[in-house]
Order: sequence, then structure tokens, then C-alpha cells
Amino acid sequence: MNPIVSVIVPSYNPGAKFTQCLASLDRLREVLEFQAVLVDDCSTDSTYARIVRFGGTRDWVTPHQLERNSGSPSKPRNIGLTLATGDYVIYLDADDQILPEGVIAALDVARRTNADFVRAPLIRVDGGGEQLMNTIDNWSAFRSRSEKAKAIVRFHSTIPTALFSRQFLLDHALTWSTDLHIAEDAVFLYQALAAGTVEYADVPLYIYDSTSVAGQTSATQRYENAEMRNHIIAWSECQRILATLGIDYFATRGQVALQAVIRNMIRYNRNGFDRDTFREFGNLLRSHPSVAQYTYNDRFAEIRDLILADRYEDFLEAIKARMVIAGPDLKFIIPALPTLEQHYQVCIDEWLSHDEHDQLRSEKLLSWAEIIFCEWMLGNAVWYSERKKPEQRLVVRLHRFELTKEYGLDVETENVDRFVVIAPALVDELQITFGIPRTRIAYVPNFIPINDYDRGTDPSRVFNLAMVGFVPKLKGLHRALELLAELRKYDKRYTLSLYGKHPSEYPWVMSNPEEVAYFEYCNQIVRENNLMDAVHFGGWIDTKKVLSNVGFVLSLSDVEGSHVAATEGFASGAISLILHWPGALFLYPKNFIFRTLDEICGYILDKSDQQVYEREQKIGAEAMKRLYK
Repeated sequence: MNPIVSVIVPSYNPGAKFTQCLASLDRLREVLEFQAVLVDDCSTDSTYARIVRFGGTRDWVTPHQLERNSGSPSKPRNIGLTLATGDYVIYLDADDQILPEGVIAALDVARRTNADFVRAPLIRVDGGGEQLMNTIDNWSAFRSRSEKAKAIVRFHSTIPTALFSRQFLLDHALTWSTDLHIAEDAVFLYQALAAGTVEYADVPLYIYDSTSVAGQTSATQRYENAEMRNHIIAWSECQRILATLGIDYFATRGQVALQAVIRNMIRYNRNGFDRDTFREFGNLLRSHPSVAQYTYNDRFAEIRDLILADRYEDFLEAIKARMVIAGPDLKFIIPALPTLEQHYQVCIDEWLSHDEHDQLRSEKLLSWAEIIFCEWMLGNAVWYSERKKPEQRLVVRLHRFELTKEYGLDVETENVDRFVVIAPALVDELQITFGIPRTRIAYVPNFIPINDYDRGTDPSRVFNLAMVGFVPKLKGLHRALELLAELRKYDKRYTLSLYGKHPSEYPWVMSNPEEVAYFEYCNQIVRENNLMDAVHFGGWIDTKKVLSNVGFVLSLSDVEGSHVAATEGFASGAISLILHWPGALFLYPKNFIFRTLDEICGYILDKSDQQVYEREQKIGAEAMKRLYK
């Protein structure tokens, strides 16, 4: 006996959401005899093995796997139809969930009206909650086939929330286009409207899960040249199909469709569009006068008008997402601005301190931004997390420093899309210190353009040691001075350069008795070991230039996040030496990490031979190229 319904589920690496999809099929089986046709598009993970295990204990499951990946759900859906045996067919994506009550309601309407297919609402879920979509009020007021079709076009997204007569699909050879990887659902829906009769059931058919998952990117999270060409083809085809029903696609649905495309251009474009594709897209829109009358906000209207006016260069700049970079002490992010500005419109909201800022400027930039990037998890992250809008994305990047402060307790965690840490060891510490879920944390190394550094070649640089940043106490200046004193017992040519602000330039250091006493102790080491002529204060420097004269960059801190100076040392042709701090082994080769100053001293003395030095330096430089490529 044939099942009543066949649910066709295409899959390709669906991830954790697939568990909910399969569970929903089990729930449907409790109320309905149906067939689940699970067609895997040659996933690269364990998806098909899961399908086989799932079907092994359920005789109502038909598993199938394609021989090679097709690149879209269209071919798996078409194959699924050939395997379906139910009187009706539902297409369900592997990251969504079927709703049994919706299926029952749609079946009731189909049987009662003898419709070729029945459309239904859906429930859209994301990180912000649930939303009922695709509802149509007063459906009974639409009498004719054309009126009903126009209502579907106008009020429904093209997500395939529908129950189809299988015989109807077979009789009209209705298949999914394998030439399109987006908008194929619109073409399929409108072909069905042109071929048959449609009715509407007002009970949601399934849950559409649009929650983003770290590491997973769907076809709807990309919009570049290929996607624009797809829309040129698909929208032209939609216009042609609906014209047979007396419906103007661009007048009826075009405003919503173009709005979605512009939003995706802003959010997901990284490589722009070629001139010919842009002009062809503009030609299509210009051929439909209604496009110029679409009602959009100023942002979207500007982009629409640039397309219609064929202003290619201005369009490429306008579709860049608007990014605000907010925070105090932006020295770590400023070097990345030239790269960021290739992809974003960037404005800076520089805070005067952890808490002080120009609130009027911050509020103005908040209303302008689409992406907010908080450098440091301090008062800036608290302020923006409390005020960001749901459609805005907020990223907070933190260094180890913030783990010693309490601002993280006041950040509205649910409003932060991603917490970015600059070192792997900080992932666990962020979770432990502030209870931030692991799913919201990402590790991204500091931006360091390692190819921009001058590289030293002078053999005498092996006698030049340096620290970049030696304040506060935890940086371990006393260790560097003790190391220098020991090295000079063997060779008086060893010197130490200290780069960065002097302790006297930090009011908070000079007002802290413990810090003041520490740096007096360091001065005592200098005097007692007669290092006055061997220690040089260089102040702020251009590390890309100056470090090329250094042989060894020292990282002797009690604790660090990633210590940019160590990477800069290798990039400049120096060797960076690290007195082990937690997390160092995640970032640097172990032969440059030491447990004691005596080990570091012996290493430096051994590298006075130029060939030995260069061999070791190459190991470190290559490791940094792999990390910061």
C-alpha cells in the first residue's frame, strides 16, 4: 500500500540541525503513514552514515546518495521525486523541521478541494526568536485561479512550504532547475502556479531554521557575481512564466525580491561584481518601470538608483557594509584599516578611556552602522551591546587585559554575535571568567602584515636585544636586565633597547606604589651591574623599520595574550625568545620557548655564529608565515 505522503529531504553537510530534522520526521510518523526520502548530495561528513543508521530501524525511510556532489538541492529533490511513492509530496530541507499538524491541515485542504498543491505558512526561527511567515488573510476572498496565484506571489516567500500532488508533478514534468543555485525555488513555484490549481492551509507546515552556525555557510550567505547572474536568469524566467497568468512579477513581487538581494549584497559580498554582469543586471531592472517606484529606506534606495543609473564604481563603494570600529587605544586594529576598507565603509569611534567617549558621536555612528566592531571588551562593548539593533551585527574583540576587568560581566552577551579572542588560550579563560558560551567565541590572530617589515641582515645584530613594551611590572623588565647582565659577562657588545612609553608617562603607574617600587628596583639592577651605557630607551618606534636592527626580541612577561612583538621580531629577521607563559605553545614553535633565563642566555650565546642564527631565524619566520598568511 502506497504511503499518503512522501517527504523528500535533500542534504549536504547539514550539521547539528539535521538531528532536529530527523526527530521531526519521527513525530510525523506518530500521526501519519508516510515515506521519508532522504537524498544525500555526496556529503563530505558523516551525514549519509547517519541517514543509513536512521533508516535501518525505520522501514518507512528510503535512503539514497548521489555519486557526486551536484552543488545545489535541485538534483537531490529531482531524484527524490523518482523514489517517492506517496500520493502527495513535500520538499523539506535538512536543517528544517516538519510540523505534523501542518501536514494534516494541508492534506485536509487538498482532499477537500482537489487542488494540485496546497501552500501553507511557516515558522522562521533564528537567534532572536520565532516569526510566523507566509500567512494570507481572507484566502476565501480570492476566487479565480489567477487571483489565487497572484496572492501567493504577493504574500508568500518562495520557500517550498507546500504539499504537492505527486501525479500533478509527474504529469507536468515539474522538476527543479539544476542550472540555478539560488532562486530555483521561485522558478519551481511559479511553474506550478502556471500549470495547476493552488489552495492555502492556514496551519504552519514546517519550521524554517535560519540560525547561523559557526563554520557553516549556506548558499544564501553569499552574494557575488555568480549569484547576480543567477538572478538575471531566474527573474527573467519568473516574469515570463507569470505573464501567462496575467501577473507582472516585478510589479507584484519585485520590490521584496530586490530588497533581499540588496541586503545580501551588503552582508555577503566580498569580491564585487564584474562590469558586464552589473550592466546586464541593470538592463533587466531598467526594462521594468515599476522598479524605480519601489519604496525603500535611504540606504537601499541609493543602491537601487545607482544600479538604474549604471554607476558601477559608486555602486561598488555603496554596497560595502558600514562598519564602526569603537574603543580606546586602537593601535592593534589601525594597521588593518587599509584591508578592511577594501570591503567595508569604516568609521572610527575612538573612546578617550575605558569609559569616556563622545556620546553624541557614538549615537550617530550607532544609527549609521550595519556592523559594530568593539576593540577591547571594556565600556565600549557594554555601551554598544546595550543599544545595538537586532539587524546589526556586533563583534567584540578582546585581549588578555579584559580578563582582569569586570566589564565582561555587564556586556549583554545575547546581543553580541561573536566574541573574538587573539589567542587560543583565551577561549577557555573567557568562558570561565565571564560564562560566555563557546559557540559565541572565535579565535582570530591579531592583524600583522608580516610582509611589510624590513628584514635585518647585519651580522652584528645578534648582540642587540630588545623589548617592545616594558610597562607595567608584569612585562618582566627585571628579567631582561638580569639576562643582559649575565650576557655581558661573556661579551660586552650585548645591549638592550627598550621601546614604548617610559613608566613616568603612565599616571596610573606612577600613582601605584607597587609599580613605582618595581621600576626603582629595575634601576637598581642597572646601577649595580653597570648597565647604564648598555640599556637604551627608544620610545615609540615604527617596528616595521627599527626591529630590523635587532637580533633578539624578548618576551619575558608573567602572562600574555599573544604578544604581537614576538611575531614582529620574526617578521623583521630577528629571533623572538619567550619565557614560557600560558598559551605560548599555541602560537610559537617550542624551540623558542624556555623555562628559565639561564636557558635563554645559553641559547643567545650559541647563536653568535651567523649560520646557526640564520637557520633558527628561518624556522620562526616560516612559522609566522603559516599563522599570518
